[in-house]
Amino acid sequence: MPNVRVARRYAHALIDLAVEMQGLETVSKDLALVLLTYRSSRDFQLFLESPIIRGDKKKQVLRALFKKRISDITEKFLALLAGKNREMLLPDIIREFHRLQNEHLGIVEVVVTSAVDLMKEQREALERTLEAYTRKKVVAEYRVDPAVRGGFIVQVGDTVLDASVRRQLELLREKFVAAA
Repeated sequence: MPNVRVARRYAHALIDLAVEMQGLETVSKDLALVLLTYRSSRDFQLFLESPIIRGDKKKQVLRALFKKRISDITEKFLALLAGKNREMLLPDIIREFHRLQNEHLGIVEVVVTSAVDLMKEQREALERTLEAYTRKKVVAEYRVDPAVRGGFIVQVGDTVLDASVRRQLELLREKFVAAA
């Protein structure tokens, strides 16, 4: 848990700087590139997580790897992380940065789980309803889970809106048990 707090602090500092320097979109794209590189290369992951490799060596490699591919703000941020031995938190920091960016831009990410793939019209109607509910722009990820049986389950942050047939059957069963 302490690592999550540390990652959140670094992400806050970076987003504040990016907004102040009017480079939020640029930094966001840079971090997406860094995260893609991190996820696609096991060697890069091991390099960043290695306690044996000194911070100044990591700074040099990061600078050489992303030279002219990322902005100065992001390059200096990566150097700061390497200098403070926090580079292993990079995925957590990037995830938190994107969450804060969405919050700053008035965007909320939701996960919609349904028994079958929803049609385009259903998705649009659901997104409009969720935008009215959250008063934010909705970016939805759709998943299919046959166990839902019908209806859908929406997760908005920590809130779960369960409009599934499975849940309705559970509530009905609980009423029958309570009545018996």
